[in-house]
Amino acid sequence: MIKRIQQFLVVIILLPVFAISVYIGQMMTDRYATEASIMIKRHAQGPSVTGLGAALGLGDLTAAEDERLLLAYIHSPDLLQLLDDDLDLRGHYSQPSVDRYSRLAQDASREEFLKYYRNHVTVRQDGTTGLLNIEVQAYDPELSRELLKKLLEYSEAFVNEINLNLALQQLEFVRTELLRAEDTLRREKTVMLNFQNENRVFSPQGQSQALSTAINSLESDLIREETQLSQFESYLNPDAPQIVSTRARIQALRTEIERQKSRLVGSGNENLNELSAQYSNLELNLEFATNAYTTALSAYENARAEASRKLRNMVVVVSPQLADEAKYPERGYWIITWLLGSLLVYGVLKLLLSIIREHKD
Repeated sequence: MIKRIQQFLVVIILLPVFAISVYIGQMMTDRYATEASIMIKRHAQGPSVTGLGAALGLGDLTAAEDERLLLAYIHSPDLLQLLDDDLDLRGHYSQPSVDRYSRLAQDASREEFLKYYRNHVTVRQDGTTGLLNIEVQAYDPELSRELLKKLLEYSEAFVNEINLNLALQQLEFVRTELLRAEDTLRREKTVMLNFQNENRVFSPQGQSQALSTAINSLESDLIREETQLSQFESYLNPDAPQIVSTRARIQALRTEIERQKSRLVGSGNENLNELSAQYSNLELNLEFATNAYTTALSAYENARAEASRKLRNMVVVVSPQLADEAKYPERGYWIITWLLGSLLVYGVLKLLLSIIREHKD
């Protein structure tokens, strides 16, 4: 009885191995693989954004993040749709000439199609060289190469698009701040110009200084005339022409001094002290707006240089080549693997039978 079971095990173990070997060796459709190696390379190296750009958090994607985004895009349904529109992948993978166990079902859903596509497009990251190694499989060598070329074309456009969008987003905020600072500066200049036109004064502070100088000069003349009058009164009659003319000059000087002082500290538009205070405030606002505009302009120029520095492009290190022979299926590998697996199962089952026979004895 045990011998019959052993003979039966040999049959049920070897028969599947034989069937699988016949299928893999004779019936399974050849798949042609095309490979390419790419690298995400930065345009230029340089210092990071400083000042306002750093405060705004204008960071950039690292090469590793770019590669992860590209990997996700290569296996995305969006790219699959583009490739299917260009090359009719669904029709190729489901063609009747492909064996039934390898081909895609003609009524396969989009999810099944995507899973099938991902099984035939592999991407491996090489941590040593920084390369992305891409392999695509198809049942025709020409289509395999064309598929990889299209995949690289769309991948390059994707890398360019995400980097350009990131750069534009970073520049937009700084540009908005620059325009706002420019509007503020223009508004402050207009306010200053209107103030000067309304008050008919270019610089109240300068005019105040000039008026103070004039008053000091008039007061010096007044002191000199008063001194002269005292000298005349010491030896001339009060009605002497010299005394009369000197008193007239003194009165004129006093009147002019009062008038000029009234202009300096009086009320209304003639009050240069008040105008000077208003002018100082306007001048301070204008200086602040000018400094803000200068800072925003510098930040904008730095952000433009930084955006250009952070731009990356996809470099094809190894281009797709036409395959001369099929790479898959790896017939020897799978036949040996099935054979070894079957022998392992046979050994385990035989060991169990031996244990059962010993218990019976």
